[in-house]
Amino acid sequence: MFGGQTSGVRVLWRGLTLACPSCGGRGLFRRWGLFAMRERCPSCGLKFERMEGHWLGAVAVNTVVSAAAVILTVVAAMLAWGTDVSRGLLLAIAAPVGVGVPVLFDPVSRTLWTAIDALVRPPSPADFDMLPATMLDETGGPPTLNERADPAQCEQARP
Repeated sequence: MFGGQTSGVRVLWRGLTLACPSCGGRGLFRRWGLFAMRERCPSCGLKFERMEGHWLGAVAVNTVVSAAAVILTVVAAMLAWGTDVSRGLLLAIAAPVGVGVPVLFDPVSRTLWTAIDALVRPPSPADFDMLPATMLDETGGPPTLNERADPAQCEQARP
């Protein structure tokens, strides 16, 4: 898709599986949950928030997915119990979905948005930080979207 580089599908898959869109490295979160994403990829050094307001896209993705989950839950309940189902029952079924999905989907929305951003605005060398010599490509630059980090190099790069 990028003229010999990693396909857009692979980059998006990396985003859906909580991996770095550039190198495919893992460990982007300190722990599972909200507000725990590292500033940079521990494997390749890619800075995730490359411009002010970057995370608004992740919030939008999370909002759309959460709204779709609530709507599908209400539709499924109406199909199961008919259209005369009480509002209280619909609320009791949809409220946990409306609260739980945004919290559980937050890490995925962040990495997915970072992958979308990498497809739209491919990372430049300035978006990478202090790479160890073992992580540089043959030109002395950072890895591009078409290169997968070697797991042995990733382990050497970790402090």
